[in-house]
Amino acid sequence: MAKILAIVTAVGILAAARWIFNSTAGFNRGLDLVQTVSLVFFIAPLVLAAIVAIVLLARGGVARVPAITLSAVIAAVSLAVTFVPSINPAPVRNIVNADSVRPTDDGLYEYRFEIVNAFQRNATARLFVRDLNGGGEAYIPVNILDGSLGGLSLPRGNFLWGRMEASGEPGQYIFSLPAGRPFQQTYIDGVSFQYQRIGGIGEAVFLIQMETKSAVELFRKMDYRSHARRINNDDGSFLFSYYLELFDTFERGEKTGSEVFLNVIMPQLRRTYAVPLPIDAALLENNILRNRLITERTRWIVLEQTESPGQFAARTTSDLSSDSMSFLIDTLSLTATRTDVSAQ
Repeated sequence: MAKILAIVTAVGILAAARWIFNSTAGFNRGLDLVQTVSLVFFIAPLVLAAIVAIVLLARGGVARVPAITLSAVIAAVSLAVTFVPSINPAPVRNIVNADSVRPTDDGLYEYRFEIVNAFQRNATARLFVRDLNGGGEAYIPVNILDGSLGGLSLPRGNFLWGRMEASGEPGQYIFSLPAGRPFQQTYIDGVSFQYQRIGGIGEAVFLIQMETKSAVELFRKMDYRSHARRINNDDGSFLFSYYLELFDTFERGEKTGSEVFLNVIMPQLRRTYAVPLPIDAALLENNILRNRLITERTRWIVLEQTESPGQFAARTTSDLSSDSMSFLIDTLSLTATRTDVSAQ
């Protein structure tokens, strides 16, 4: 029985290791809710039973009843995590999200933008290009992801994340993200396409060199946002909402500056007012605000209406820093004035 228990224990350990590897996509992502439940009710007991079996085998001489019991438990759970569809994770594979294939304006190439393994540590972006004359195909890496990727919008039908246009130089194209204003329609060869924005990417422009199959970054603006906070009237009707937004600007790979905006959404036509905030430079230089937005998306500012139309009083909370900052927000002129003592 000891040999049988040893074999079953080895199989159980391999089954648990396979489940963890596949569930985390090769340790590139965390577990979702369903996988966490499976971990608690199946993988944890399987590992615990395997540890008990190893301890008994190491001591030498395993009684028949404990050996049979442990073998049955380990075998049953191993079979469940390997073959039951609701527990068994899918094999590790690349998950590709892409916009629609369309031709360039000069009719020489077809292309589409692809994001591979979005929201995983091994996420990458690339441009698929097909030569319409020679028939060759290539994947051009586009270095646009830095861990701040937001939600992906994947509507039905034809849509564009980016657009590739001739630069005027042979074999060179300009690839721009986003392709245009979100939700705007355009027609390419008589086919309707809808522009879509990728969350986390404010703007980006790349020079595509077809000869070397490379993408050189010319300009990039990364977008980090907090959660929105909705404020209602006493009767429950919508009054206004707001969220914080930070933009990092890069030119040819070098960071050139950062901007912070307070976005106020008013009920009239659901218009959004983006007001630049004059915040302390240390919060940007030390990445305090940026890290908060990336990891927590925290709402660290409180906004209240004043008696003057279009004006708001804003103040930061202790979630960001011990020194509170206060602002007078004017949505009509899109300005923010520091009113706290430290700004004097």
